[in-house]
Formats: sequence, C-alpha cells, structure tokens
Amino acid sequence: LTEIDEALVKEVASNHPKLGSLSLRDNKLVEVGPWLKELRHLVKLDLSNNMLHSLVGLVLPKLAELRVGGNLLCTLEGIEGAPSLEYVDVSNNSLITFDECKNLHHLRHLKATGNPTQATPEDIQALVPSLRQVDLDPAPHPATPTISVSAVLNELGLQDDTLSFPHTPRDDVSSLDTTYQEDRDREAEARGEDEVPVVLPPMPRETSRQIGTQAEVDVLSQMVQATPATLSQSCDPHPIPLSTASVNTDPIPKVQVAAAGTQTDSQPDPVTLSIIKDCREEIEASAAKVADVERKLQLAREHVALLQQELSALKAEHSTLSCTNQLIKSELSAAEQSISEHSKRHLTDQATISAQQQSIHDLQVEKKALLSALAVSTRCDDPTAALLISDTLLGMP
Repeated sequence: LTEIDEALVKEVASNHPKLGSLSLRDNKLVEVGPWLKELRHLVKLDLSNNMLHSLVGLVLPKLAELRVGGNLLCTLEGIEGAPSLEYVDVSNNSLITFDECKNLHHLRHLKATGNPTQATPEDIQALVPSLRQVDLDPAPHPATPTISVSAVLNELGLQDDTLSFPHTPRDDVSSLDTTYQEDRDREAEARGEDEVPVVLPPMPRETSRQIGTQAEVDVLSQMVQATPATLSQSCDPHPIPLSTASVNTDPIPKVQVAAAGTQTDSQPDPVTLSIIKDCREEIEASAAKVADVERKLQLAREHVALLQQELSALKAEHSTLSCTNQLIKSELSAAEQSISEHSKRHLTDQATISAQQQSIHDLQVEKKALLSALAVSTRCDDPTAALLISDTLLGMP
C-alpha cells in the first residue's frame, strides 16, 4: 500500500462506521493524506514502518494513541490535528526537535528513542507540561579530561572516573618514556654509571578506548612499574646483555593506579561492571541504529524505484496525449476549413435568394400596375385594352 486514497477510506468507513482502531504498519505510505478524517471515531492509529515524511493531513479529533515509529519523519508538523493524543510513538525517525507537541495538552507518554535529537526529557517536559513519561536514548558518558602522568608519580587516584586513551596515545607514552629516561640519566651521571635505555612497550593505537577491566588496569600499572632491564629485554629488538651492561638496580618508586574503585587483588567492582554494561548497551543501540538506517535506506531505494516507474508511466501517457492532441488539431483544422467553405456557399445562396426576392417584388409591383390599368379599361368600356391586359396578367407568375 503506497497511499491512503478516498475509495479505501470510504469503503472502510461504510463497512465499519464505529471503527476505533486502525493498523496500516509495514507498508510503503509516503503521506497521511486528507481522507483519514472520514474515520471520525478512530482512537488508535498505527502507521509504523512506512515511508512517511510528514503528518500533514492528520485530522482526527478523538485520536488518543498514534504510532509512527520507523518512518522518515524530520518534523512533527501536522500532529496538532489530533489534539486529544495521550500516547505518541515517534521512535527511529530523524527528529531533532519536538516543538509541534506543545499544543498536545493531553499527552502523557512520548516515545522518541532512535532519533538524533539533543533534547533531554526535562526539555520536552518543559515544552509539554502534561507529559509523565519521555523515552529517549541514554546520554553518552562525559569525556574524561586528559591527565599528564609524571615519571616520579607515587600514587594516582581516579576514583569514580572512566579512563580513556586520547586520540594519539603513543605521544603521551613517548613523553613518559623520555621524561623517565632523562631522570635515570641524571641519576646515573651523578653516580658516574652508564644507564640502560628504557623503552616502554608500544601501546595499541585506538581512539577513545574505555579502560574498565581489571586486566587493563594491571597492564597500565605494569607499564609504569616495570624495571628498565625488564622493559629493555621485552621491547628492545636488540637488547644489551645484562652481563656486559651496568644496570642501576636501585628500587624505583612504585606507582599505584586506582580507577573506578579497582583493587589489585579482587574481581572488577560493580562500578566497573556498570561501565562495561553501559558500553555494551551503547554498542547494541548503535548497531540497532545502523540496522534502522539500513532499513530506511532500503525503503528509500524502493520508494525511488516506485517513483521511477511512475515517471516512466507518466512519460508514456504524455507521449499518448501528444499523439492524441496532434490528431485533434488535424481534425479541428479540417473542420475549420469545411466551415469556411460552408460559409462561402451560404453567402452565395443568400445573394441568390436576395436577387430572387427583388425580382419577385418587381413582378408584384408590375402586376399591381396592370391590374389598375385593367380596372380603368373596364370602366372605359375598352375591350381591346382589357383583353391585352388580361393576356399580360395571365403570362405573369
């Protein structure tokens, strides 16, 4: 079903005059149309998973529940035509604002998940005071500020925070490596000893990766606490043999890293598990959004294919109409020519009739004159003249 036409609505209204609920979900509707207003008693309407671009034409004063999730809506223009709405589902669309809902004074529940809006439930409730529940996507976790780690760090407390690597984590590691090595060089120079270069292991190049598990925190602690000899042997592709190098074995200050309540001898705490759960939920929500976008893209492609078919049909119809128009023009030209010829013959006939009428009039005048002369001859007892006039009258028409 691609459109809600008048015949369909009138048939439904005729067969079900008291219809209160109507579902047209999982079709290919692109607009609501002006005919749904014929269903005056409609209370529930489901138009989910179609291809609607707007709600213009929605005029249903008694409608209390509207479901239009999974469409292509960028605006809710037209929703004011259903002022009695109490529940509205506009999830999985492309809505940014919900200003059109401010006139829905009976609205109690708005479901708007899966939209790229920046609005918060508080913003929408301020716009529509009657709302009691607003469903939106959860807000992303705030970014953790960048922290510079000193080489002489003794203790680092990041309680109730979320660690994340910056966009170029290797730069910070290199800075830490250089600072630590400079300190070691100065200490070795003061003692007159040579120092083995310290090379920190390369950190995976990831973008804003969350660190929340115990294993990752342990890895970070080991990177900072590792001795120069261990780091050199594990990371240097050409390590210096310990037997031939003088290594300073002075104890290095230990670095304790505590993130989100992590303890070194126990399992991840509830806060860490909550962070991991939130990350998984965000990933699942992103996957759902991607799937929804792909579905909308497929619907859009199908819509384009339908439009192309309609365009081809319109072109064929235009070609047919052009041929018909040419034939009509030819017939009209022939008719005009025939009318012109008939007009000329009519004028000729009128001229002939006019001449004949004039000739008849002249004969009538002459006849009257002869009758008068006959009457005079009769009174004068002139038989010869009367006979001549009679013969002339007999010869007239």
